[in-house]
Amino acid sequence: MTAAVIAAAGAGLVATATSADASIPSGVHVPGQYYYVTPCAGHVIKTYNLRNEANDRRGVTKVYYSPANAGTVCVMTLDESRGKHGETVTLRKHSLGNQTGSDRGSYQHYAGGIAVPRSNGRCFTVTGSVSYGSGGYNQYSGSGHFCHK
Repeated sequence: MTAAVIAAAGAGLVATATSADASIPSGVHVPGQYYYVTPCAGHVIKTYNLRNEANDRRGVTKVYYSPANAGTVCVMTLDESRGKHGETVTLRKHSLGNQTGSDRGSYQHYAGGIAVPRSNGRCFTVTGSVSYGSGGYNQYSGSGHFCHK
C-alpha cells in the first residue's frame, strides 16, 4: 500500500490517506484547502506534456475545471505506459502562499486528483512527473502556470 499526502506547507497542515492505487476516497482533505477526488469532475482546461531530457513524451498532467463550489480546479498526472511507476502531481494556489496539494507514489495509471474549491479568479502552478528509473532519460516531467477567470 502507498501513502498519499496532501500538505499545506505554509500552514504546517498535513492530511494522509492510504490506498492500493491512486483511488483515494473523496473527503480526505485539509479543511478549506485541497482534497482528493477520483476522478476529477468537470472538463479539461489545460494539458501539460511530461517530457524527458531528450524531449520524448510519456504522459500528461491534466487540469480540470468544474463550476461547483465557486469554481473547483482539479489536477491528475496520467501515465501512458504499462506497469507501476513513480508518479507525482502537485497543485499550488498562489493566493495560499506556499501551500500545495500533492499526491506521489507508485501507481498503475495516475496520481491525483487533487482538487481545490473557490478557484474562480485565482492563479495556480501545476507540476507533474512520471519516473521509470534513474537517469534523465527515465524522468518525465511537465509544469505550467495558469489563472482561471
